[in-house]
Amino acid sequence: MKIKIAALLSLTLWIFGGLYFYTSVVKKNRTSKHRLVASNQLSTNETTVNELIDDSTSVVQTIDSLSNRNTFVPKTINTGFNLTDFTPDEDLKAYANQLHDFLMDNPKKILHIIGHTDSVGDDEVNRWVSEQRANSVKKYFTDLGIKQTQIIATAKGETEPIATNSTIEGRQKNRRIELLIK
Repeated sequence: MKIKIAALLSLTLWIFGGLYFYTSVVKKNRTSKHRLVASNQLSTNETTVNELIDDSTSVVQTIDSLSNRNTFVPKTINTGFNLTDFTPDEDLKAYANQLHDFLMDNPKKILHIIGHTDSVGDDEVNRWVSEQRANSVKKYFTDLGIKQTQIIATAKGETEPIATNSTIEGRQKNRRIELLIK
């Protein structure tokens, strides 16, 4: 889980770094009114420094507004199940409220709820359990007011493990619900 979060954060920083570089360097080079300032000129030209600070502030604000409007961090739920019934913890309740607001602001976005199990038991039973878990989480989100048309629940059963099924810890990681927004 920590590796996925770190990878997602690295990817996000890389994308936004590229956006920042594009808007602050490449785009300025294309326009005739902006030019790059050498580092030795920065200390002597206060107006140029202020312009660069204003530009970088606007880029950061643009990045913040884009990230809040168009993306939402995926989440994996590993706890809160008694076989198939779902009880959210406080962390998930806060996430769900933010997700609700995000989906209301972005009616074309879809919440994908994907249920998974470990490999203990029959394949058919595991698929059924993962389906019940996904539908239970879907019901939780629809009860919060998220439109059913913005939610897709899918059951994967034991087919996509993220850890080994030969240990208790691995099986606990595999019994999960993934929340993805596309």
